[in-house]
Amino acid sequence: MVQIRTLKPLVRISLPTKAPMVKPLQGKTTVRRLIDHPAPTPQPTPCRLWQGTIDNHGYGTWWRKIPDGETYRWLKTRPHRWILEVVLERKLRKNEVVMHLCDNPLCYRADHLEVGTVKQNNHDMMRKGRYKHSTQGIDGWTRKRIQKKYLSGLHQQTIADEEGVKREVVARAVKGIFVPGRGDRNPR
Repeated sequence: MVQIRTLKPLVRISLPTKAPMVKPLQGKTTVRRLIDHPAPTPQPTPCRLWQGTIDNHGYGTWWRKIPDGETYRWLKTRPHRWILEVVLERKLRKNEVVMHLCDNPLCYRADHLEVGTVKQNNHDMMRKGRYKHSTQGIDGWTRKRIQKKYLSGLHQQTIADEEGVKREVVARAVKGIFVPGRGDRNPR
């Protein structure tokens, strides 16, 4: 006999019954209050996660129209950078970067963001252990995990995607493993 269970939702989402009023501040800037605009999806995190398009580096992005004389031009904008410009009431300089204190590239919550330099951002990244590069060595546990996945038959690119490293790192980790039936692995 087969018993079928129905799963109950963990979170109930209620949408606002009427559209909230959004008033312009200082001409072009508008402020939306969090209580008027709940998060579009339930999130078990204090971060405000971007729900739109994401670029190749994992950051949120959108295109906005900027007046350019009598015409308009399109400017690619990242929400975390735009939010800090609104909060600080100034444009960020080219040598300034936005550092995520929460280490979440999709977060655009103002108190999770900080202005810094590239050097400060790189130092913060290394201090927190988030630095991964194709020439950087990996620890023994990661190497053994990669080798085990490779021997189970997974493709190197799949392993690289799962481990968050480049395929070359996986290739170096599996180098020297002799697998019967594979001519490209010779024991030494």
